[in-house]
Amino acid sequence: MGSVPSVGVRIGESMQFQIGMGFSRPAHAASGPVTPAAPFSAVNADGWTVTYPSPPAIDPMGAPVPVPLSRAGFAAEGVPTTHTDTLTLTKRVRLPYPNQAVLSASTVALSDYVYATDSIAGVTNLSVAVSPKPIANWVMTDRRVVGDMVTLEVVAFHRNARGGDQVACIEFSATDGTATVTTLVNASSVSPRPSDRNAVVVYRCDLDVSTLANPAVITCNAKVYPWIGSAASVRDSAASGIARGFSPRVFVRNTARHATPPLAYVATGGNDTTGVVSTAPATASAQPFATVLGAIKGLKAQSAMTGGRIDGCEVRLGAGTFLAGSLSSADILGGIQDNAALTITRDPNVAKSAAILTFGAAAFRTRFPYLRIADCTIQRTGTLAFQGETTLPMQLVLDDIVFDNNAHNASILNSTALYVYGCDLRNAGSSPLSAAANEVRLVRGLLNVSGAAIENWLVVGCALSGGAHGTTQFSAGTRSSNGAICAFNTFSGYRVIYGGLQEVVSCAVVQNVIEYFSATSNTGIGASADSAPASLMHAVIFHNTVAGFWNHGRTNAFYDETPTIARSHSLMASKGNIHVSVNTKGDVFLLDGTRTGNWPYSYGVGVAGEFHQFDAASASFRQEFAGLGSIVGTGTTTPLSPQFLAPAHTVSSTVAGAGGGNYRIAPASPAKGLVGESVLRFDLSGSARPVTGSASGAYE
Repeated sequence: MGSVPSVGVRIGESMQFQIGMGFSRPAHAASGPVTPAAPFSAVNADGWTVTYPSPPAIDPMGAPVPVPLSRAGFAAEGVPTTHTDTLTLTKRVRLPYPNQAVLSASTVALSDYVYATDSIAGVTNLSVAVSPKPIANWVMTDRRVVGDMVTLEVVAFHRNARGGDQVACIEFSATDGTATVTTLVNASSVSPRPSDRNAVVVYRCDLDVSTLANPAVITCNAKVYPWIGSAASVRDSAASGIARGFSPRVFVRNTARHATPPLAYVATGGNDTTGVVSTAPATASAQPFATVLGAIKGLKAQSAMTGGRIDGCEVRLGAGTFLAGSLSSADILGGIQDNAALTITRDPNVAKSAAILTFGAAAFRTRFPYLRIADCTIQRTGTLAFQGETTLPMQLVLDDIVFDNNAHNASILNSTALYVYGCDLRNAGSSPLSAAANEVRLVRGLLNVSGAAIENWLVVGCALSGGAHGTTQFSAGTRSSNGAICAFNTFSGYRVIYGGLQEVVSCAVVQNVIEYFSATSNTGIGASADSAPASLMHAVIFHNTVAGFWNHGRTNAFYDETPTIARSHSLMASKGNIHVSVNTKGDVFLLDGTRTGNWPYSYGVGVAGEFHQFDAASASFRQEFAGLGSIVGTGTTTPLSPQFLAPAHTVSSTVAGAGGGNYRIAPASPAKGLVGESVLRFDLSGSARPVTGSASGAYE
């Protein structure tokens, strides 16, 4: 690996060559207080500046001033420990507008926040900053019947990632209400799920629940321990009751039903009167039902086998096209389901393309709350939806399916919450999965080439293309983005925007490729940008690749320029990204000395290893310091090239790209080696990243 420019330089400026100054030491190093004393008297209340009377000239490139500190945190075993880290003095802070040309007498910026629980030898720590809770959510479905094992997967992110892992560990647990089992996972891995379109980096376990009651409802939780922080910084799913959030997940342990679920087959030529329910596939397939509704009612009617409940049962489709239809209130008298989903899937002897479930000309109204449709084809024949009940909304899982929406421009949901867990969405129309009245709670492994609108809440492992960089294609709608995660995706024609209408406390944009190919300028990433009324707290933006041209695909981040609303952004972290260009606006842009809410980002606090292909749009948009290990192009017409292998993005202010490029980087790319200590173990292709000197962007 060749030498790379060190800290926050623009190509063309005088520069030294040094890798990774100011990054944390390896994650598992721990010790007591460190010495020697830092050359300043106090850390200020904001946590990112220090009081340094009459400071000398500060040169974080040629003569970096390290700041050793000891930090309360957690070990990989989930127990409290003290980590030793090193921050860096970066730049003397200027005065606000209209005195922006004058440096402060004694205020100097740090490369990252000092928390109230940190200590620096010989320094008074006045910081009130607190390490935030990790950003986390489940990326597997629940409401399933399981046997002796339950598979759990969580994605988790934190601004203080270290040693290639975002968090120190996750403690998974399951309880039947009396007994509890736990296991600890302290290393991330690439999920083995085959329908993911890119490598999804998760914390995963196969939790042994064989000692719990059988049959029994079991509740699963997870505690996420950050590397740095106190007990208040631990994220516990048990503390949340938000259904789409990081909250408890429910399964049913029933070893008999898991091993041999009751089956009802549906086939052309079947008979709803003579159809047979059996745990033996040969027996059930020999006497199929004619309709899906007939099969469901048949499962309920076989009370000696099913207990009159369809939990964990399967309806298997043969070759043909079968209408989903709707149950009546009479069909569910006495109850039909308790805690686990019914699965509609294909006969394993039939191709996925041949087993077709249709709905839309009429609603698919189940009148029960948990439904999973897996490994088959769905065809929509009209604008009507999957219909849940107002008082009992449906939880619908689409699992590894082909979904032909037939270009209908309407949501597929009515009183229904959706989990997409592997889906090839064809003829999508404009808005089948958009942020509308019903929640799209998980979009994982979605393939869509038509540019359809998608709710941007929890989006992982997807490949979306065909968009036109419009504002409606990828959004949260009117719902809060607190806890939102967009990770491990490839986007062509989609922008990632957070911090629009509401305050956002924690969101993550991690390891995505965002290809901008339009001749009309707009953002690729927006983080509380132009005229937004909301602040962002703990935004994690790691290892994204944004491809475009100057302001076509630009990053607009952490603005404070709304004339009537002051914003204050804090605890952001932006590391290892390839940007087109980066803009931030505050006091100088607005000509208002009170608008300093963008200053932590402007001074590169929590920012490192960034690669800017172009300079900012103007001097009033430019960061004061681009972050440790970062390099910035100097112009607005000729990029500092990251050497993409086969780019197809916008190539000028007037010439669009074709889209569909390859954004891996050449071996000699100047984006190589910019990230001092790696924050992810794996890149978007699943290749391992080095412990130190990782490449910027989504690909190593």
